[in-house]
Amino acid sequence: MQRTLATLAATGLLMFASAVEAQGRLSWSPREATAHSGALDTVAVAERWLRSHNPTGAAGYRCADFVTFFFRRSGRRPLPSRMTASALAYGPLDPHPRHGDLVVVSTGAARYGHVGLLIAVRGDRVEIISGNWSGRVARAIIARSRVAAFVRA
Repeated sequence: MQRTLATLAATGLLMFASAVEAQGRLSWSPREATAHSGALDTVAVAERWLRSHNPTGAAGYRCADFVTFFFRRSGRRPLPSRMTASALAYGPLDPHPRHGDLVVVSTGAARYGHVGLLIAVRGDRVEIISGNWSGRVARAIIARSRVAAFVRA
């Protein structure tokens, strides 16, 4: 029954996205749909904005704004606030992260200094996509030791 509901939700989302795309308001690709949740793949949505400066238009804490910006566009709820540390309250901490989960990164300035979306874990390296990485939306590979927390998204 759950699988049938998930399939129906994904089908409805595909139909909605196709209709919106036909009106020229959304660029969409099939790999962005996830049949298990009916939501779009947030990482795939975020990749459309690679190298852009500030798609959110917000000043200040742009990495958290970036996550909220793309969560909303992928059918997910936003972060609780504009602060990076609010990502810790988004969902359970996850010792076994998966694609699309939140990655809270320790920086030289703060224990919870940056937040992005997980692309992949490769041994002791973590690949993320985030906003305000050197002033742009970018992919980065960081040491796993710099990760303060993985949060299920």
